[in-house]
Amino acid sequence: MTTIYFKNLNGLRFFAAAMVLVSHIEQIRLLRGMGSLFNHPLFSSLGKLGVIFFFVLSGFLITYLLIDEKEKSPEQHISFKNFYMRRILRIWPLYFMIVILGLFVLPAAGLYEFSSEELFQNYPTGIVVLLFLCFLPNVVLVLFGGLPFLHQTWSIGTEEQFYLIWPFVIRYSKKLLHTLIFIMAGYMALRFVLYAYKSNHTIYQLYSIWSTLSVLSLSLGGLCAYLCRYRREQVFRFTRSWFWQLFAVFFFLVMSYFSQWIPSMIRFDVFSLFFAYWILSLASSNVTTFLEWPVLNYFGKISYGIYMWHPIAISLCLWGLSSFAENSLVLYTASFMVSIGIAALSYELIEKRFLKLKKRYSSLSAGQ
Repeated sequence: MTTIYFKNLNGLRFFAAAMVLVSHIEQIRLLRGMGSLFNHPLFSSLGKLGVIFFFVLSGFLITYLLIDEKEKSPEQHISFKNFYMRRILRIWPLYFMIVILGLFVLPAAGLYEFSSEELFQNYPTGIVVLLFLCFLPNVVLVLFGGLPFLHQTWSIGTEEQFYLIWPFVIRYSKKLLHTLIFIMAGYMALRFVLYAYKSNHTIYQLYSIWSTLSVLSLSLGGLCAYLCRYRREQVFRFTRSWFWQLFAVFFFLVMSYFSQWIPSMIRFDVFSLFFAYWILSLASSNVTTFLEWPVLNYFGKISYGIYMWHPIAISLCLWGLSSFAENSLVLYTASFMVSIGIAALSYELIEKRFLKLKKRYSSLSAGQ
């Protein structure tokens, strides 16, 4: 079995997860009436930026693997069955564990401020459960708002919806570059149309659901994979420039601070371009950086667990620390340690058992 591995990308995964964790610590503090920085533009947007980073990175890795499989097949064949089985084994076990905990176990255990019965007084039980079972938590978010401990699952729904169609896009595209550009342009065009008529409540909901699909970010990651595969030398000459690297970091920080000045419809799509640049820079050179330090590499491997478990971890820390929770250093340290600890246990004791089965469904394997 051939392993495809891009150095540093696991480290990037961890920093993307950390961005979400920091933002949600401040958000939860705000919701509980504690001192919080969440109203600061940088902290309020940090979580969404981390998710967008995940999307671009996921689009890159998935597209690169599919391109590689297609090219190495004598008939340019992609096994849809194997692809879906690999994604099921990676995503489903932890996703359903968190959903069951969030909907039924944690309310019954008293970790909420309300019971399961009170939770479902505010939400149509059957519809919500069905939407979660069908991997449509992004629709739940738009129609009913975020559920405690399950708000983060919306992006998993987005990823699953992307996985549903992407193998067909790669398999049947004769000119992949043109296809990717067409998809991104079509997605944004429809967003503009829906946005123009968003004063209508139904159209606004459609616009919101369409926006959660994050097609631009995921497709931009696919474009990075295409460029890294077929234009590697040209990309490397551009991304290795220290001037452009420093300019990208500086401009990213400035735009993050003044993000509220960017029109809301394209605000986070703009940041996708920065993430794409950094992913291309690291993937095209494949040099070793601090992101390959063993501890960061491992944290990147368990970043899916960190992302999924962190709302529960933060709440546990706030409950356990009591009067110390107002101390930011204590709360941040505890939240990161508990999130990483639970994610590591989840990865080693549960997720690894399913990941080992992925080998049965692939001649290729992603080191990420």
